[in-house]
Amino acid sequence: MFDPNGCIRRVKIGWLLLIGLATVFALLYLRSALYPGPIDPSVTKFFSLTVANKARIYNSAPRILYIIKFVFQTALLIWLLFSSVGQTFFQRIQKISRHYCLVSAISIMSIWLLLKFLSLPFSYYIGYH
Repeated sequence: MFDPNGCIRRVKIGWLLLIGLATVFALLYLRSALYPGPIDPSVTKFFSLTVANKARIYNSAPRILYIIKFVFQTALLIWLLFSSVGQTFFQRIQKISRHYCLVSAISIMSIWLLLKFLSLPFSYYIGYH
């Protein structure tokens, strides 16, 4: 017999595992952004060490902002997945149409627009910087 509550629970557990894996990779990326390690000596063939250090400093801010943006986007996705607001949001989308492809397309587009809106200040600053 089909158990919709059990299916929803398994889907949420799957999403939590994926989010956990993405968090591990984000933390590893943040560690490499904060503590990049020594500069490879082969760089001196093309650039001086002072230029390489300046480039490292210049690139550290966008990398850290990228991780912060990722954390905010992940928090938004978790909030949509596990909150009653997210459930209500997707139920309203389902009321628009009973056609599965249309509902999926509207859901994907709405999530994409929310994520783009959230990342707009970060993208602006990174582009400006």
